[in-house]
Amino acid sequence: MSSPEFPNYLEIDKPRDYCAVVGVVSFVGHDVAEVVRLALHDQQNRGEDGAGIATFSAYTRTFRVYKDVGLVAQAFPEGKLEEEELAGSLATGHTRYATSGSKEDNLKDKSSCLQPYVVGFNKQSLALSHNGNIPEKYLARLRSELPPGVPLQSDTDSEIIAWRILFAKGDSWREKVINGLNGVVGAYSLVIATDEGDLFGVKDPRGIRPLVFARTQNGAALVSESRGLEHIRGVIEAREVGAGEMVHITREGNIRIDKIFPEMNTARCVVEPIYLKHPYSKEGDREVREIREKMGEALAREITFPQDYTIVGVPDSGIEIAEGYARALGRRTEHWIKKDRYRPGRSFISQSEGRRDEVLELKFTISDSVSGRRIVIIDDSVIRGKTTKRLIASLRERGAAEVHVLSGSPMFIDICDLGVDIATLEELVALGGNGGNEFLVKTEEQIATEEIGADSIHYLSLDGLIEAIGGKKSDFCTNCLTRLHPIASLGESLVGVYGTNDLAREHSVI
Repeated sequence: MSSPEFPNYLEIDKPRDYCAVVGVVSFVGHDVAEVVRLALHDQQNRGEDGAGIATFSAYTRTFRVYKDVGLVAQAFPEGKLEEEELAGSLATGHTRYATSGSKEDNLKDKSSCLQPYVVGFNKQSLALSHNGNIPEKYLARLRSELPPGVPLQSDTDSEIIAWRILFAKGDSWREKVINGLNGVVGAYSLVIATDEGDLFGVKDPRGIRPLVFARTQNGAALVSESRGLEHIRGVIEAREVGAGEMVHITREGNIRIDKIFPEMNTARCVVEPIYLKHPYSKEGDREVREIREKMGEALAREITFPQDYTIVGVPDSGIEIAEGYARALGRRTEHWIKKDRYRPGRSFISQSEGRRDEVLELKFTISDSVSGRRIVIIDDSVIRGKTTKRLIASLRERGAAEVHVLSGSPMFIDICDLGVDIATLEELVALGGNGGNEFLVKTEEQIATEEIGADSIHYLSLDGLIEAIGGKKSDFCTNCLTRLHPIASLGESLVGVYGTNDLAREHSVI
């Protein structure tokens, strides 16, 4: 590991996805390492703490892996793939935001959480990349079911899944993947490369985290979101992997897609289109950018302001929502708030509250045009409220007469244990303690006047949000907005439609 520290290129007040995954295979033997690197770069929005790539050589039947902290361009600068001898017709990659697993300040501990994980035993090996999270209440059981003496590199759920698959019963990798995932309860979109040259993509039974499969002229690819296909040439078709589906791609070009878990309601993460996904990625058959504009249109149906109020979008996602809001009202937006992308520290997380306050001061630049105006600022979400509060104060300092806030999402009233980092209960601006352990939901008036210093705030209703995305409430995981957990009813184990969840316990690596 060459980088001196983890960069903190993360929005202070926004939800953050734990990671992006990539898998690419060439059926004609072409090297795909550079393709994976570009696909990771195109999904940098999903994880900025570190990146890794594992390649498989069909000639030596071995994996090579390199992982480092930083953005993809920092972990894999020009020439790094050649320097690390990362080459092969099969590869998987990963970008990570380090929230699951080790969270210590020690660089070695953090670096151990980077993926892909390459694990091997008894002349078998695989490389695994994971987007999602297995809640600790279920992970403890999975950890206890591993054979004794497994040389764990980290304390992550992802590595435990990798070892579980390696030790699962089965005469083929297909059987081992299926058996290894039986009994795994949580959120996962997995990309798995094996020493047989197979590439697997698997999504959990609820389909919580995204995963896209693409067939190309000379191979196939798996990415977390469609934006990851931007630099993958020759894409013939692409589609979202369904809930509980497994994509099995052999190096000879055979592709099999089938459901390995019983049919059940999906629980797609509702935060993906609100903020996490790139605006040009697809959510269903529409670009995320279009959905955010629809969120603005839904806001316009719920609340309006007189013509002399100026509509201003908060960069970046808030601009798309503001455009939809203004268009629905036959009005225009003003771009009077810009992100300052050049000052040191910009909008990144810092270790101390004092430093965070300094960072908030530097996050935006504001036009003098706000002076004397009544402003309606529109953002994709208001979660911690710290950035919003500082922005409102800055607008008032510049002379804004009134500042009203519209949020393109409902109030966030719970944290997530399925792959998205959303502050803590204590930090959520919509919650307040009652002197005990219970957190009560505040009114919009309380949030506006007591927390962020706005003249008013209005959150988009859940109905309005779902209408903008398309589908039914039951299609989505809305736990962070409703406290309705999508896997609470699944119990301690989940057995798929193929076989059991037995591990090959006769193996021991002691």
